[in-house]
Amino acid sequence: MSARGCKTRPRLLDLFCGAGGAAMGYHRAGFDVVGVDRTLLECVGLPWVIENVPGAPMRADYKLCGCMFGLGRLQRQRWFETSWRGFDLRPPCHHTEPAITITTKGQPNRTGYASEAAEALGIDWMTMRERGLAIPPAYTEHIGAQLLDHLKERA
Repeated sequence: MSARGCKTRPRLLDLFCGAGGAAMGYHRAGFDVVGVDRTLLECVGLPWVIENVPGAPMRADYKLCGCMFGLGRLQRQRWFETSWRGFDLRPPCHHTEPAITITTKGQPNRTGYASEAAEALGIDWMTMRERGLAIPPAYTEHIGAQLLDHLKERA
């Protein structure tokens, strides 16, 4: 509680945040987010989340794609490693229609245009290049909810 008696939201530090796609999802999940785009991650004993692309040298606690969140035809797979070794039993990625992929150049791809992908992402404040690098907010909204559950269990 703050000095005025208002409930405060938990704070979350988003390192390597880029233009803020992941930060928006954590914000929607209930966090006050501080985004820092730098290359140093120090071990401080607090919960953390690292995101990367499929095949990255990391432990993939969560493997997410747009089809898992009702994001239309969005094919945007991302892996998340967490300090709490989270686990989510979801069906594997499955696209029944031609998938929309995202490029950083905004050029047409084999299945659609970057503007169509941006709409599927739910991101309207970024440039085409930034959207091409962004994590869909729906993904981090989900991860943020898992983190809140972990924090409640830990308390």
